[in-house]
Amino acid sequence: MPNLSRKFIVFLLTSSAIYQCANIGNPEGGSRDTTPPVIDSVESTPNLQRNFNPVTAEQDIIIKFNEWVKIEDAFKQVVTSPPLTYTPKIELKGKGVVLKFDPREVLKANTTYTVNFGKAIKDITENNAVRNLRFVFSTGDIIDTAYIAGKLQDAVTGEFKEDQLIMLYESEADSLVYKQRPVYFSRSDANGNFIIENIKDTTYKIFALEDANSNYLYDQDKEKIAFLDRRVRPGEDSTSLLLRYYSSFVKPRLMGFDTETAGLVKLQTNFPHQDLVLKAANPQIKLFTMSLKDTVMVFYTPDSLRDWSLEINYLSKPADTILVSKIRRPSVDSFKLLQARSPSIEIAPGFPVELTFNHPVGQIDTSKILFIDDTTRQPATYKMDTSNTLHIVTFECRCTEQQTYSLTLLPGAILDFKGMGTDTLKLKIKGLNSLTAGTLMLEIDNLDSMNRYIITLKQDDRDIVSSTIEGIPGFQKTYNFLNPSAYTLEIVEDKNRNGRWNGGDYTTKNLPEKILLKKNISVRANWELREQITWIK
Repeated sequence: MPNLSRKFIVFLLTSSAIYQCANIGNPEGGSRDTTPPVIDSVESTPNLQRNFNPVTAEQDIIIKFNEWVKIEDAFKQVVTSPPLTYTPKIELKGKGVVLKFDPREVLKANTTYTVNFGKAIKDITENNAVRNLRFVFSTGDIIDTAYIAGKLQDAVTGEFKEDQLIMLYESEADSLVYKQRPVYFSRSDANGNFIIENIKDTTYKIFALEDANSNYLYDQDKEKIAFLDRRVRPGEDSTSLLLRYYSSFVKPRLMGFDTETAGLVKLQTNFPHQDLVLKAANPQIKLFTMSLKDTVMVFYTPDSLRDWSLEINYLSKPADTILVSKIRRPSVDSFKLLQARSPSIEIAPGFPVELTFNHPVGQIDTSKILFIDDTTRQPATYKMDTSNTLHIVTFECRCTEQQTYSLTLLPGAILDFKGMGTDTLKLKIKGLNSLTAGTLMLEIDNLDSMNRYIITLKQDDRDIVSSTIEGIPGFQKTYNFLNPSAYTLEIVEDKNRNGRWNGGDYTTKNLPEKILLKKNISVRANWELREQITWIK
């Protein structure tokens, strides 16, 4: 299969180079040479030529400099647009670079070609890079001068990433990003900025792609993608053209599974676990699911059944079907509390006590739960999110500062999906001391009162407290009794009102929901911290 032009290792030249004298070396003891190599325009192939076809003319493109040069990281730095089918041959010759097109290459008629060298060409003494090196030519009478500029950022973190592929297509076809190379392309810089120059003045579909395999196609699940739900036109305000890229999947599929334990199937998918829909072909089978990191744990009863099919769906779309047949372990592990490393829990007044188990919970008997304040028994009021976290039980705690409590779960108090219980569990709970805790006073403005937002305070990967609001332009909340630590605030614009952040989906043309992360909020003991955040519109 022919290589793409992105892989050609070197070449080309500049429409913006300043032709001036440069120091070839440093006098002994003198200052460091910081001047990049300068193009020798007399000895180089003229830039901005019309009716120029280096393939049919069998003409090499030569770029000469005023000093010896080298080429570094050309695979990432050197790009040509539109992309070529065959890899040009590149040679260093004297104080210059020679580019030879493959004789099989067929350049498009009446098309402007641009070769961008990035920072690939450097002098051999001080590594001074020649910047903005571009060689532009047209196979027709006109050199296109239109351009499109904008910015690319991570949809979740807001961070910028260099060398991401920005692609333009003239076609309206939805499948083009999977099957066709772009008409024009460029790459983002370290600040997320991009510009695609010397293009036709017409409208385009625009995409950004991580392009892990460098084939200019969206064909790998690990490739992040960005797109707009409209066409773009040259001359748009670059500050308003923002692409937000996100982790994606080309086609929903099963990445791995394990059926070796009776009563348990482990699944890994390339799509969010919240979008997983399971169905057992055998109506006798009952399924109970929970997520642990990157794995979906699917418990089932009765665990004696063999050779039954499990259908895996992404929402309403079939992804795969597996046969549950290879059983090597006779049963799942015993039912237990996962965070029972320490029998003592320190908790902020007003916060609940959260217990996490290794199996989905099936039954709770509050008569066997003793919640004692000194010698007074309190009611055991609990909550469970049956839609997503069947293995987590949250108990309401009327804890006060520095007060000590005990929580005892007698045998049979909490049973798993199979009716399996635990031994007696005893936990000590103590209300957090305000002198050893900190306070965060949060204010968020610029919200859209027509939208719903989910505001979550996180510590590491754990949600501390979450609020859902709508119909108001701002939000204020004081978080008391926080353990001294670094926190992250997450604000999600919940457009589809499903209670969580959703990434984009090109198959449905849904853009990723807006999300803002404020990291490293440092809370100190006995200290009030004020944090003001302006929402991104």
